[in-house]
Amino acid sequence: MALHDDLLALARRLVPPVPPPPAPVPPPPPIVEADLRRGVSTAYYALFHLLIHEAMARIVADPTLRSRVGRAFDHGKMKLFDRQHTYFDPDAHRAVQPRLARMGAILS
Repeated sequence: MALHDDLLALARRLVPPVPPPPAPVPPPPPIVEADLRRGVSTAYYALFHLLIHEAMARIVADPTLRSRVGRAFDHGKMKLFDRQHTYFDPDAHRAVQPRLARMGAILS
């Protein structure tokens, strides 16, 4: 091997190449109203299906029939029943608003 090859190899061993800096982590996408609405709607349907699942587990003894019987539930009637038997505070969002603002500041 020629001297210049040896010297270049030695230089590479003594001063390894600098690795490229890691790619910056992109910031999370902003929270938009549509996402919030979809999240609330999805949570509502999760609760709706949980109530049906629990009712079927308690009412219908045959597990193979539970999905059929569960289809008889009407979310409109369930919602009406809920509104008749619970207190709804139309201003409840005002108490939550400062917390959501702080969460948004933390997440951004």
